[in-house]
Amino acid sequence: MIKWLMLLLFFLYIPVQADSLELMGGSLTEHYQSNPEYVGKIGTGNGLIYNALVGVRYNFDNYRTKWYTSTEIFGGLNSVHEGMVGAAGVLGYSVINEFLYTGAVIGMYTQNHSAFLNRGLVPFNLTQIGDYDLVPVVGIEINFKLNLTDALYLKLNNLITPILTNTSLSLGVKL
Repeated sequence: MIKWLMLLLFFLYIPVQADSLELMGGSLTEHYQSNPEYVGKIGTGNGLIYNALVGVRYNFDNYRTKWYTSTEIFGGLNSVHEGMVGAAGVLGYSVINEFLYTGAVIGMYTQNHSAFLNRGLVPFNLTQIGDYDLVPVVGIEINFKLNLTDALYLKLNNLITPILTNTSLSLGVKL
């Protein structure tokens, strides 16, 4: 765990030429295949869960073309409320300027394999290294941005993948 915290701190201090910085938090995840062993269930179904997530996202905007790229690092709890940490990149387009953003997301995170097996679940992964899974993140994002001031904004982040949908909030600042 110390190694992951050091990696996160290292990432936060990398000098970047970002146009904005976002702090992400909270998380609702809807699994397309529900399972009663998921932790943090909301409602009567077994697919919607609350799982804590925190992260940092750097956005790089091309204001002339409305295209943007983003880099993010995140950590939190997975579907069985065990630790996970990962990173992702986005290539996107501002569909409605300063309000609606959509893009292609690719990334990866790692999680403990045994935490799923102990609950009778077989975790989805790309590969396993020791007791840790490497889980790919491939999907699209559809994000809604609300400007609070000239420099601050809130964003509703929606990640849609073939196996789940995840929603979180960000507080951003234009740099």
